[in-house]
Amino acid sequence: MLADTYYPGWTATADYMAATIHRRAVRPAVFLDRDGVLDRPFVTAEGERPPWSLDELAIVPEAPAALARLRAGGFVLVVVTNQPDVGRGQLARAVADAINERVRTTLGLDAVYTCFHSGHDPCSCRKPAPGLVITAAADLGLDLATSWLVGDRWVDVAAGQAAGVATILVERRGSWSPTAAGAPPPGIAPTAVAGGIGEAATIILGRSDLTPRSVPGEGAPCGPRSSS
Repeated sequence: MLADTYYPGWTATADYMAATIHRRAVRPAVFLDRDGVLDRPFVTAEGERPPWSLDELAIVPEAPAALARLRAGGFVLVVVTNQPDVGRGQLARAVADAINERVRTTLGLDAVYTCFHSGHDPCSCRKPAPGLVITAAADLGLDLATSWLVGDRWVDVAAGQAAGVATILVERRGSWSPTAAGAPPPGIAPTAVAGGIGEAATIILGRSDLTPRSVPGEGAPCGPRSSS
């Protein structure tokens, strides 16, 4: 399995998660990466990074209208975000939580699930592993077979593929660059490519003919999260 490429043993506790999802899966969702999709990366002399304060947080202008369209289309809206700067000691957990909460309330999101691990300590929640998606689906009763994940890095596409959801890559410079998980492995390909969250919403809402996929029988929840 794709997830086992990064975290061996991922499937060991799969049965109860799969059963939970099948029992409760009634609603489609759009899982959303945060930085680069819903908010703009903060630019420094060293390059781009996530916002480290509420003052640095800048919501993408097209995001409110795009998410309103998805919500009206019947989708549950869930952020799934890696925030390794917390695990690395560069950002306080309380500040990261405050930023997540500002994004959630500003955009009317249903929940935010976050991996705070540094990327060097093994976990099953850090994308490209699908832990955040699988856990949210079990918690919220989401139908992965009719859900989507929108992100701007290959790790988002990989997490979506491993969870069994359709994926949209908001492609930009660095989308396919190596991360702490390494270089993208063969076989990673998004369902569609978009220039931003607005175009991604249009693609999702226009794909009512999407062929359902079976919910994967794998998943072990891991990592802290915040949700409404």
